[in-house]
Amino acid sequence: MMALLIWCSSASAQGLIIGNGVHVVTDGSPNIVLLNGNWTNNGSFAPSYSRVKMSLWPEGGSVYHLNGDSVTTFYHLLVHASQFTTFFVQTDANIIARFDFGGSLMSVDADINMLPGAVFGYDPESMVTGVNGRILTTVTLDKPMSANPANLGIEITSHENLGMTTIIRGFREQINAGGEKSIERYYDIIPATQPAQPVQLRLQYHDGELNGNSKSRLAVFSGKAGSKLSMLSQNSNESRPNWINAGSTRQLQRFTLGNALAANQSATEKVGLKAFPNPFTNRFTVTLHSDVAKSVELKMVNLAGIVIESKLVKLQAGNNYIEWSAAKYTPGAYHLVIGGDTGKAIKVVKQ
Repeated sequence: MMALLIWCSSASAQGLIIGNGVHVVTDGSPNIVLLNGNWTNNGSFAPSYSRVKMSLWPEGGSVYHLNGDSVTTFYHLLVHASQFTTFFVQTDANIIARFDFGGSLMSVDADINMLPGAVFGYDPESMVTGVNGRILTTVTLDKPMSANPANLGIEITSHENLGMTTIIRGFREQINAGGEKSIERYYDIIPATQPAQPVQLRLQYHDGELNGNSKSRLAVFSGKAGSKLSMLSQNSNESRPNWINAGSTRQLQRFTLGNALAANQSATEKVGLKAFPNPFTNRFTVTLHSDVAKSVELKMVNLAGIVIESKLVKLQAGNNYIEWSAAKYTPGAYHLVIGGDTGKAIKVVKQ
C-alpha cells in the first residue's frame, strides 16, 4: 500500500488543489490524508481504491471546503472534524464505497451521489444540513424489506419490485397543509413503477433538524414536491430513538416530518379530543379544542373501568396541547376521558 500525506499546518492553508488540466491518478489503495486543509479539484481525479481522509482539528474551530470546478469521484471519503468546525460540500461528488462523516456540522450545498452499494456513515451526534444540497442514490428495490439505501435514513418495505429507484435526502423545510414548517429534512422517493400495494416507510431525523417542531408530536407528511404536504394517517413512534413509522402509502413521492397538530385542518377548524402518536410507546400529546378558557379533568381509564391517572388542566380558548407521560403503563388499550360538559373519550393504545 502506498501512502500519500498532505500536511497543512494551519486553518488558513489551502490544502490539496488539483489544477485545471491536471490529472491525478492513484495506483492501488493509497491513503491520502489532509490535515486542516481543503480539497479543491479543478482537474480530474481517478480514485482507484484510495481513501481520502480529511482531519480537521484546528484550535477554536474553523471552516473547510470540498470545492472546485470538477466533480470528484471518491472511493472512500472520510471526514473527521473537531467541535465547532463546519465542513462545506460546495461541488458535486460521487462516492463508490463509503462516505464517513464525524464532526460538528456538515453543510451540503451540492449533490453527493452515492453509487449503488455505497454507504453514508455518520456519527449520530453529527449534524448534516444544507440549502440546495442533496445526498442521493439510485438502486434496484425488488421486494425490499426494511431497505435503507445508502444508509440515508429512510427504510422501505414493499412486496413488489419497484425497479430502479432514486432516493433523495434534502435539507430544506417543507410546508404542510396547515401552512406550518416541517423539520429541515425531506426525502423524495422516485421509483421506476409506482406500487399497486401499500409500501411501509420509516423515517429518521436528528434533533438539530427539528426547526421548532416538537419530538412528541412528529408525524409524517407527504405530497408532490413544491406543494403543501398532507399528513399520513398511520404515524407512530418507533422504539428506536429518532425514528418515526409512517405506516403505509401507495404513492411514493416527497416525505418529511412535522408537528401533527395542523394535520389537514385549517387554523379555525375544531379538532376536538385527539392523541398523537396513537399507538404510542412512552408518551403522547393530547390535542383538545375549547371555545372558552376553562379547567377540565382528563382521566386515563383501563378496560376494567378503573381510573389509573387523572389530571386537572387549564385550557385556553382554541387548541391546547397536553403532554402525557405513560412510561409506567403496561402495554394495552385504554380510554382517555375528558369530564365536565364535553363527555368525550378516545381509545389509546400503548405498544
